[in-house]
Amino acid sequence: MKKIRLAILGLGNVPLAVLRYMQEEAPKRALKELGVELVITGVTTGRRGNAINGEGIPLGDLEKVGKEGTVSTLNKGSETKNNLEFIQAVPADILLVSTPANVPSVEEIRAAFARGMSAVTSNKTPVANHFQELLDGAKEHGVQFRFGATVLAGYPPWGQFFESITKPEITEMQIVVNATSNQILTMMLEEGKSFDEGAAKAQELGIAERDPSDDVDGYDTQKKLVILANVLMGANLKPADVPTTGIRDIALEELQKAHQAGKWVQLLGRAWKNDQGKVLAEIKPVEVDNPFFVGMRGTSMGIYFVTPAANFGIRLDISQGERAIIATAAGVFEDLLSIIKEQ
Repeated sequence: MKKIRLAILGLGNVPLAVLRYMQEEAPKRALKELGVELVITGVTTGRRGNAINGEGIPLGDLEKVGKEGTVSTLNKGSETKNNLEFIQAVPADILLVSTPANVPSVEEIRAAFARGMSAVTSNKTPVANHFQELLDGAKEHGVQFRFGATVLAGYPPWGQFFESITKPEITEMQIVVNATSNQILTMMLEEGKSFDEGAAKAQELGIAERDPSDDVDGYDTQKKLVILANVLMGANLKPADVPTTGIRDIALEELQKAHQAGKWVQLLGRAWKNDQGKVLAEIKPVEVDNPFFVGMRGTSMGIYFVTPAANFGIRLDISQGERAIIATAAGVFEDLLSIIKEQ
């Protein structure tokens, strides 16, 4: 069996879900068919220390540490003070960057490339802000860069889009990809709540973050739209290029009126090509009548494509809690497999 060494930045919900997912039968079978053993050789965190072990850190030990325990109790290598020191010290073939969206993480990905490591990330921020630079950096250093888990919880067939040489021409893309906003709007309608009451209920249920600004103000959708437009439509957008309005000002009466008319209000991201072929984009609440979006309530998400040949949609109904996080973990694992197949 060929050993592939994996180092991880962060030990929060996503990487812990990846560790659990790796122990399921389908991922274990996929690695066996490739003749590969995936070994965790290092983990680092912001406040809980780091662990490096060239022989491999048992998955069960990392799961026991979890989101609260001290990672450094598992360390058998160098003690490092920050992410960049960790990347220089850890023996690894692939770096998983699973930092929060408010952490830029681009320097860490660059450092991994310079050490000959491929990189996988579930963090939208570096991809949205430095997409082409990171692709070029990976090519320059002869490594790979994957980021399928940044959008739609790692919808598995993304590889067909990311790796395809003959991508279909997409003239317009409409997306609803923020489950928190969609859930808040749904609860407002179904329970007669104001926006503030809906947001508070979403926080109570664990759907919304303690500070839901990134979701409800549209910035999570903004980053995802930029990634999708750059990859699938050949755009060269940055988040700052996309005018964005969130859902804070939506009133219950608007939702009720739309529902009674057989429509729905969504935080809709839209990217389209103008007459000169330039890709433009915007994000704002929209009253939609497309059946694809009208029935999309709760934590459901989806993307609708317009092409010269046909229009089609991709929809995910991921629920919430463990099922949602495992969907992201599956996307990360698909990215890891894509890299391993090329090594």
